[in-house]
Amino acid sequence: MNGKTVCGIICLVILLIVGAVLFGVSFGVVQTSEYGIVYDHNWQTIHPGYKTSGRYLVGLGKSFVTYPRTVNLVQLSTDPDAQGNELDCWSSDGVTIYIEISFYYALVPDKLVDLFFEYGDNWYAVVLRHSQAALRNAATSFSTSSYLQQRTTISQAFTDALNAMFQQKFLGGATVYDFQLRKISFDAAFDTVLTAKIAQLQAKNTTEILRTSTLIDKGTEKIKAIANNQIALINAQATAQGQVNVSIAKANLFNQTVTQYAVSYYDLFTTLGVTNTTEKLHLIYSTEISQMANAGNTVVGTQNVLVTI
Repeated sequence: MNGKTVCGIICLVILLIVGAVLFGVSFGVVQTSEYGIVYDHNWQTIHPGYKTSGRYLVGLGKSFVTYPRTVNLVQLSTDPDAQGNELDCWSSDGVTIYIEISFYYALVPDKLVDLFFEYGDNWYAVVLRHSQAALRNAATSFSTSSYLQQRTTISQAFTDALNAMFQQKFLGGATVYDFQLRKISFDAAFDTVLTAKIAQLQAKNTTEILRTSTLIDKGTEKIKAIANNQIALINAQATAQGQVNVSIAKANLFNQTVTQYAVSYYDLFTTLGVTNTTEKLHLIYSTEISQMANAGNTVVGTQNVLVTI
C-alpha cells in the first residue's frame, strides 16, 4: 500500500467523522412540555410555524428556541419564591392598598414567532412588567370599601385587565386561565381607623339584631294569641255542630220508631177485623208520641211522619 492510498483512507475517515458530527448537530429536540420555533443562526431568521415535542432535523447552524407549553405562574406577594412583590395600588378614593395576587396564563403557539421578533428571549420579563401596570390601573376603578365587600367583582375586573393587556401589549400571545385575589391590606393608620369603624358597625349590627329579635318575639306572641282564639272558636263550632248532628240522628230514630209502631197497630187491627181502625190508630199514635217525648230528650228537626191507614 503506497502513501497515496494511506492518505486517501485517512481523509475518508476524517470526512466520515466530520459528517457524522455535523449530522448529529443538525438535529434539534423539543421536550414534551415545550413549543419550539426554528432559529437560523446563519441568516438570523426564524422559520415560520412551531413544533411540538419530538426530535427534528433542522440543519446546520439552526436550533430551537423553546417556550413553555404548560401554564405559567405569576405570583406577586411577600412569599420568598414569588415572581414579584405585592402590588402597592391606590383605590378610587386615594387610599393606598397592598394586594397579593397570583394568576396562571398560557402562551398562544401561533403567536410565538411574532413574540420572538418583538421581545426575543425577554418575553417573561415583559409579561411581568405589563401585568403589574395593568393591575395597578384596574385597582383605581374601585373604592376602598369595595375591596372589603366585592372581592369576586374585583377578581373578575383584574382578570379582564390582564387579558386586555395580553391582547394589546403582548400581541395576543397569551391568555389568563386562573386568577386569585389572595390578600388585601391597607396602611397602618388606615387599618386603625378601619378597625374602629368595623367595631362600630358590629355594635350597631348587634343592637339591630337584638331589636329585631324582640320584635319577632312580640309578633310571635301575638300570632300565638290569635291562633289560640281561632282554635277555641273552631272547637266551639265543632261542639255545636256535633250536638246538631246528634239531635238529627235522634230525630231520625224517633221517626222510624213511630212509623214502626203505627204500621204494627194497623196490621194488628186489620188481622182482628176491628172496625173504625183509623180513629184507633190515631189515638195509639198520639199516645206513643207523648210517651216517647217524655222519656227522651228534646228532639230537634223531627220530620213529619205520614202513614196511610
